[in-house]
Amino acid sequence: MKEIAIPFSIFDFFAVLLPGGIGLLGLYMFANPTLSAEVHKSIFPDSIIFQIEGEFAIITILVIASYLMGHVLNALSDILIDTPMNKIFGAHIRTDIKNANINKAIVQEFGNDILEQNYRHIFAAVEAIVSKHLPDAVITARRYIATAVMFESLTLSVIIILAALLTGRILSKFCFSLPLIIFLIVLCALIFVFPWSYRKYKGMWSRGITMSFAAWVKSKESNFSND
Repeated sequence: MKEIAIPFSIFDFFAVLLPGGIGLLGLYMFANPTLSAEVHKSIFPDSIIFQIEGEFAIITILVIASYLMGHVLNALSDILIDTPMNKIFGAHIRTDIKNANINKAIVQEFGNDILEQNYRHIFAAVEAIVSKHLPDAVITARRYIATAVMFESLTLSVIIILAALLTGRILSKFCFSLPLIIFLIVLCALIFVFPWSYRKYKGMWSRGITMSFAAWVKSKESNFSND
C-alpha cells in the first residue's frame, strides 16, 4: 500500500504558523493598537470577512492567514536576518564543511572535484546522503532547523508588534503605563534573544547533518576494511 505523507508537519506549525499568527496580530495592532472591540467595529464596519460568524469559519480564516503570513516572514527573515548574520558571524555550513574531519569525509565520498563547488551545493550533496542512509539523523536535524526558522521569523513578528505598540501610542497620544513599559522592554529583549536562539539551532542542524555524514563515511570505510 502506498504511504500517504502528512501534509502538515512540525515545521509548518513552529516555523510558519506560529510566527505568522504573531506577525498577523502585529499588523492588526497597527490599526487597533488597544485591541478594542469598539475600534475594531469602527475600522471594519462593512467588511464581510470580519462579520463572519461561527468559530470554525473564523479559526479557518485565521489559520490560513497566519500560514500565508508565516511564509512571508520566512522569506523576509532570510533577507533581513539570515543573510546579514551570515556575513557578520559566518555561515554555519561553511564552517562545518571546512572542519578537517568533515572535509576529509567529503573528499573521500565525492572526490576532490566537489570542493570546486560552492558550500551550498556541497552541503546539499552531504544532506542527500544523510537523508538516504540516516533517516533518524534527518528527523532530528529537521527539528533543529524548524526551531531555528521559528526563532528567525519570530524576531520579525516581535519587531512588528513593538512597532505597532509604539506607533499606536505616539499617534493616539496614549500614556505609557508601567506594565506597558515593562512589556516593551521584554519585547526589546526578545528581539536580541530570538536571533541568538536562531543561530544556535541552525548550528545544531548544520553540525548534525555534517557530523552524521562523517560518521557514516567512517563506518562505511571500516566495514569495507573488515571485508
